[in-house]
Amino acid sequence: MEYLKLLLKQYEERGESKLDLEKLKKEIEIYKKSLKEDGILDNICLELGKGNLDSVSDTDSRITLLTSFKNTFPNDKARVILDGEILKNPHGITIKENNSHEDITMQPNNQQYCIAHNPFDYEKTCSDLQVLHNQGFNVILGMFGNFSDKNYQEKLEQLRKFREMVAGVMVLKNKGDTYISLVKTKGSYK
Repeated sequence: MEYLKLLLKQYEERGESKLDLEKLKKEIEIYKKSLKEDGILDNICLELGKGNLDSVSDTDSRITLLTSFKNTFPNDKARVILDGEILKNPHGITIKENNSHEDITMQPNNQQYCIAHNPFDYEKTCSDLQVLHNQGFNVILGMFGNFSDKNYQEKLEQLRKFREMVAGVMVLKNKGDTYISLVKTKGSYK
């Protein structure tokens, strides 16, 4: 399964030899708790590029997921889960669903966020977030892991580059051995 291979690759880039699902679950919970404390978790309208093991959305959330790992959410009827691409429209975006004629249109709301974290494809994710930002959406790119991770500095550098692209604000938090770093922007809400 491609999704598990990408998760394993992320763990290997951290300097670990195997994918530890319990550790991942714990880190996701710490990340979600931090997003909740900051008033972000309940205000996410779109999450990009995640599967069922590393998504911040729950079955009772109203988050739309845009992911090529739609098949990792079996029998999930509660959330809107799409595999497609983001297209600009005059009032926001349209998500064009692959292999379907059902598109979803979204308009920016100054209280909601589009979020991505620990992306599998940094360039594609940043490109999508930049389109969303330019269309008026508030966006967040987050990274989290352990301070001892081999790629800790590399992930911070990726966030710095993204911050420069979108003129965002960067926040770094320490939660024990876990770090959480975010770049947040306010879209040009129309």
